[in-house]
Amino acid sequence: MKHRGYNFVANPLFLGLLLVLLYLSALYATDKSFTSEWIPILISFFDTSFYTREISIILSSLAIGFTAISLYFIGLNMLGTGKNKFILPLLFLIFVFISPESIYFSGSSFAAPLFLWSIYFTIQSKKRELNCFIAGFLISLSLLFDPHTALLIPLVLYYIFISRGFSLRTAVYIFTSILIPLIFLFSLRYLLFQDATLFAELLISELIKISTFEFTLESVAEFTIIAAFAIILLSAVAHILSERGRYGIIKSIAYTRFIMLLLFCILILFLYPDAENIL
Repeated sequence: MKHRGYNFVANPLFLGLLLVLLYLSALYATDKSFTSEWIPILISFFDTSFYTREISIILSSLAIGFTAISLYFIGLNMLGTGKNKFILPLLFLIFVFISPESIYFSGSSFAAPLFLWSIYFTIQSKKRELNCFIAGFLISLSLLFDPHTALLIPLVLYYIFISRGFSLRTAVYIFTSILIPLIFLFSLRYLLFQDATLFAELLISELIKISTFEFTLESVAEFTIIAAFAIILLSAVAHILSERGRYGIIKSIAYTRFIMLLLFCILILFLYPDAENIL
């Protein structure tokens, strides 16, 4: 019998219903109390009394929704999702809300779409020099939401240099784009709060606070989720690598770079176990 459209488990309606159920369960079954996370770019600019549980949930939902929309457009433009265009963002949202803690806003909530688009613009950097600037600017901006994304800067630099070739002009262009958000924020903090030095020390201490990754399983459900993640990721990567020869140049580059991004995120998770939301 000829396959037509989506099968049941890949039907957008079914996945959408599952997503709603997961979102509602995350609202009412959060397994840890709400805490205010230190987010570099926001510190001192907002009164802590403003940052309530409800505000945190709204901000998180907006950020995660923006990431899903980003995956939708990137999937259409570079990953060849075609008629399956809704599957990628829906699966992303489902995987996110499997963890109830994701309902709360964190620095990585906004850092995620920023470095996602940064990788996108590295793929486009060969066409226009402006794309190099945008890629560097976005990855630098993501660092101000979550300092751990600083480990992704070498990845962005590598992608741009292999796309355009190394030249002094390109190097100056990309490093300038990375420095602009940092210089602007530090200057603003110096003028408004006179704490630029302290702020720099906090960022650096966050980066050097590397801890040992401890693999512990507290329940059968947790083991099932981790095993499912591992199986899905490994099978997806294996499928992409086996089919890579059939892809066009842009699609092949996109898949390769996003796989490398995944590996870097896993590395960050091992170095900074407390930064698990970045994935």
